[in-house]
Amino acid sequence: MNTTTLLRQINASRCLRLLRGGRALSRSEIARELNVTRTTAGNAVKLLLDEGLVWEPEGVVAAARIGRPSVGLSLNPSGAFFVGLSIETTALTAVLIDLSMAALATVVEPLGPDGRDVDAVAARLAAMADSVMLKAGRRRGRIRGVGVSIPGLVDRDGLIKSAPFLDWRNVDLRGRLRASLGAGVEVRVCNDAVALARAVCATAGEADTREFLMVLMSEGIGSAFVRQGQVVEGANGYAGELGQMVMAATCGQGRRDTFQLLAGHRFFLPFVAPGRPVIEALAELAESGSTAPEFEEALQLWAERLTAGFLNAIRLLDPERIVLGGPLSRLFPRVADRVRANLFEELLGVQAPPITVCAFGAEGAAVGAAATIREDLFALPTIDET
Repeated sequence: MNTTTLLRQINASRCLRLLRGGRALSRSEIARELNVTRTTAGNAVKLLLDEGLVWEPEGVVAAARIGRPSVGLSLNPSGAFFVGLSIETTALTAVLIDLSMAALATVVEPLGPDGRDVDAVAARLAAMADSVMLKAGRRRGRIRGVGVSIPGLVDRDGLIKSAPFLDWRNVDLRGRLRASLGAGVEVRVCNDAVALARAVCATAGEADTREFLMVLMSEGIGSAFVRQGQVVEGANGYAGELGQMVMAATCGQGRRDTFQLLAGHRFFLPFVAPGRPVIEALAELAESGSTAPEFEEALQLWAERLTAGFLNAIRLLDPERIVLGGPLSRLFPRVADRVRANLFEELLGVQAPPITVCAFGAEGAAVGAAATIREDLFALPTIDET
């Protein structure tokens, strides 16, 4: 690729990044914000128009500063589509999103007894990817790629090193899915907390994604640390495993008192009816509003354990804010004041970062997995990539 073409693609990506939050801008405004000539901005816009990634819809007007308003360019929601798949311990979820991050269709299936059979799960995921496209009325040729989230350790190459809930180790799910979907389909695999963090980044403003700790509270506890809008991966891609943090004086060969074990879903199993799917039961528990003395006592102890885990994370990472997600996070409002008071005391009067619950529901990890593919469109091309 020659230098002129590379620069044009870089400017096209910069232009696309300006529009990613739903803004509508005229060519002159784009030129001004990118600090380039109108001709340069026009060339970048032409590339995006040719690809169908932006449009000039009738009636969308940019907010002109002086003079007559001009028609604004904005993202074309139908310019690209992305499939997100999530593997949970009880269910498989498929979602199709458009360029504006709107979910167009969702398909959910119980994981079933073949959940530990890698090939069976891969085949079902590939079929669900086709099903969700069909449900939304979209052809595979319009799909930019497929993202997959899973509760476990995933390295930089997408290899699932360990997924304890599924008894998976060193699984190349990406390779299996590419074989089923076709080599031309881009497939990414990532940790579920990382996926949810990317969903938050893709739908929130720049100020809200500058720095935060994402904590996914489901059957396990996962987390991801975001800095400058990017997930911090660490040397091998495993950074942010807050749930695996050992919260005991010693780490011997016996039971390990991890944050996940002490403050995860197992803590509330005594209040769950036998045979009930855990995720559904946790959601029902959160909505029940129970004030039974034994439940209130459990919440008090849970608040203390959450405080210990969050305190360690705050001391280590000093996040600007903490965002909670997953079914267990719905119980957090019941203990929020206690946790904040405990943190204030433990931090010796220093204000703790705000702790909020994200708006994403059960499909959040799948949406985030799709967002990992979507983000490629906004990445600046580099010499190494060309």
